Amino acid sequence: MSDIRKTGYFGFRFRRWGGFTLVELLVVIVIVSLLLSVLVPSLQQARQRARKVLCISNLHDVGAAIHAYALENDDSIPYGPAGRPVTGSNFYTVTGNVTSLLSLEDGAPVGMGLLLQGYVSSQSRVFFCPGADQPSDAEKQLARVGQKQAQSDYYYRHGSVALLVGEPPASPPIHLSSLGKNRNGYTMDTLV
Repeated sequence: MSDIRKTGYFGFRFRRWGGFTLVELLVVIVIVSLLLSVLVPSLQQARQRARKVLCISNLHDVGAAIHAYALENDDSIPYGPAGRPVTGSNFYTVTGNVTSLLSLEDGAPVGMGLLLQGYVSSQSRVFFCPGADQPSDAEKQLARVGQKQAQSDYYYRHGSVALLVGEPPASPPIHLSSLGKNRNGYTMDTLV
């Protein structure tokens, strides 16, 4: 009987080795798969939150640049230049129009693009949000500034103008300390 235990019923010798059995290996694989299925979405959510935090930080930096611009330009926020004629690819037809442009078709800086020289020149990527659902190619867009139309991920409305075409109001540039009135006639006190 003792010989059967050592060699088994068919004469094979069984040796105890330190590895896993197939069942143990499958259990480990299932546990690791379950852990990954729980952790991967959490990591993706953490990455998305980090991108949103970076976007908020970028907007804070843009706001600080607008304040610095206003300090050096008689309290005026970045404004202009004058709108261009309507064409199939021109999205800036009225001075102060709502825009995401940094520069016009001819390369002239517009709106937030006026901050590129001296205010955010060393950190010009602040105009681009890594958490945007349709992010822009920041390097490509920034290379176009001064040469042709370029745009950022953020929109800027710098003249209380909502016209798509037409003449801008005959008013001086908007001052940071007096942003004007909104469409309901209330005084605006926040730049967003």
